[in-house]
Amino acid sequence: MYRKFTFLDIRPINTLWAQMGIEIDAGLVACGVGLWTIKEVNPEFRQFMFKWNQGMVHGNTVISHFGENVDRSCTFCKIKVKERLERELNREPLEIEVQAENIPDENRPHIFWECGTVKDIINNVYRNVWDTNGEVEKKAFLMGKIIWCMEATQLYMMVNMYIKHQIWRYKLGGGNTKHRLYHKCNEDFYREHNLVQKVEEYDSANKAESRYTGLVG
Repeated sequence: MYRKFTFLDIRPINTLWAQMGIEIDAGLVACGVGLWTIKEVNPEFRQFMFKWNQGMVHGNTVISHFGENVDRSCTFCKIKVKERLERELNREPLEIEVQAENIPDENRPHIFWECGTVKDIINNVYRNVWDTNGEVEKKAFLMGKIIWCMEATQLYMMVNMYIKHQIWRYKLGGGNTKHRLYHKCNEDFYREHNLVQKVEEYDSANKAESRYTGLVG
C-alpha cells in the first residue's frame, strides 16, 4: 500500500529550504508548486518557477561540476572586483589577479540573497514599486508569505519570483555593471506591473476564505 505522498517528501525541495536557512513551510511549498498551473505567463518564466520550487535552480558552485570552464565564483561579485581592479591598476586586470581577490562562491543563498549587488537590486525594486525603505524579509522574498487567500499568496510569490528570474537571467548573461542592472531590473519589472496591481488589490481587500484549508488564520 502506497503511503500518502506530499511535496515535503521531495529531497531537492527540502535541500533548497535548508540551504537558504529557512524552516520549511508546507503551506508555502504547496502554493509555490501550484504556480506551475498558472498558464497566463511567459513560458520561460513559468519554467523557472517550476524549477525553483522543485529545488532545481543552482548557482555556479554546482554548475561548475558539470560544465567546462565554469567559474564557481559569484558572477556579480566578480564584476565588482574587475571594475575595482581596473580603476586601481588603470588597465584591464588579468584573470589570475581577479581570482586572487577571494571572490565568494555562487551558491543559491549567495546569488539570490547574500550577494551585495543582488540585495541592492532587490531593495531598489521594492523602493520603486512599493515605495518602501524598510528591510526586505528574507523568507518572504525567497519563499513567499501567506496573504489572506491562496490567489493573493500566489500572486505575491509571482512578483518576487519575477525579480529572482530577472536576476537569474542577468547572471546567465554574464552580468553587467550595477547601474545597468538596476535600470534593467526596474525596466523589466514594470512590464509586469499588472502582477503588482493584482497583489495590492488582494492585499487591501477584506480577508477572503482560502481554498487551502488552514492556509490563513
